[in-house]
Amino acid sequence: RTIEEIKDKISEDEKKEVEDLVAEVKKAIEDNNIDDMKSSKDKLQEKLIAISSKIYEEAAKAAQEASANTQSESNTSGDDVKEANYEEK
Repeated sequence: RTIEEIKDKISEDEKKEVEDLVAEVKKAIEDNNIDDMKSSKDKLQEKLIAISSKIYEEAAKAAQEASANTQSESNTSGDDVKEANYEEK
């Protein structure tokens, strides 16, 4: 399910690697091998954490760039506001 949700955000190599790791977990379950189950689950989990971190960083960077663009557009919106100094008497 997770792969389907993020497949458009990861490379084909990453997708293939995750699919291979999932197959490894399934094989360990079929073989009823506890040590292989733990090992393959841990590898899959590490890979998914790395991919999730990468996706999060890319999303944060895109949001930051969008925010910067919005701010620069608002600063150059064409308002004829001028700074002035004044004194109260």
